[in-house]
Amino acid sequence: MDLKAKIGTLVAGSIIAVAGLQASAYADTNVTTSSSCEDCESESGDAAAQNNSATFVGQNNGGGINAQEGDNEADVDQDAQAESGDAASGQVVGVVSSGDGDTNVNASSTCEDCKSTSGNAFAQNNAILFVGQNNGGGINLQDGDNEADVDQSSYAQSGDGVSGQIVGLVTI
Repeated sequence: MDLKAKIGTLVAGSIIAVAGLQASAYADTNVTTSSSCEDCESESGDAAAQNNSATFVGQNNGGGINAQEGDNEADVDQDAQAESGDAASGQVVGVVSSGDGDTNVNASSTCEDCKSTSGNAFAQNNAILFVGQNNGGGINLQDGDNEADVDQSSYAQSGDGVSGQIVGLVTI
């Protein structure tokens, strides 16, 4: 079983992305921005992923005789992934510029009483297996093998909570 839960990114404020790839020998990129965020609250949701398996392979008899010629095999594969998103109150600016010119960024941000909270992430796998013969007080006879294979993986990641300003700048 594969189970994935993912909560996206929540931003209260402004997001600005500029990509300027220019062929001329001289290129200018100017970004001027302002953002104000009063009493902002950003919260990404919780993410949860859970797999459960209860497996019985074989013979089940409440008394008497269990007679079997052959094998019993159970294979359980579980993968649970949970990711909570990012929460940002304020301003996110990303600039990519190319050329021999200037790149200027003048970004200002005001954030009062800002609260950014990333949600919780929870991932869990549970497996309960019985492979073989179950006889409550009788006789079990088997010519064969009993085998159980369990493969489990869990991944949980909480996002980032950011209040204020994020500026990313790449000049090529």
